Amino acid sequence: MTEWLYRLPVSLMGLVIFAMTYLGAAAIHGIVQTLATGERERAFKAISTGPNTGVAVSILLIAAHNRPFVGELSVRPDVLLQVLPPGLP
Repeated sequence: MTEWLYRLPVSLMGLVIFAMTYLGAAAIHGIVQTLATGERERAFKAISTGPNTGVAVSILLIAAHNRPFVGELSVRPDVLLQVLPPGLP
């Protein structure tokens, strides 16, 4: 059933998984906004920011781990270089 997903290139697989996650979060958000009426409105709307935060964190993690040592979201490899065995570059 999900065999087609495993045969995709990694970048396209990530995009498909991200899209499915986004659609799920959008569906949850829509349900919450529909149910948020009357006295439950404040409580429901406070909960509805949860999926949006998860999507934002997912985007940040994907961007940060794609190529961690180059680009706008880069980290320096100093700690990695300290733990390399002697004789390796």
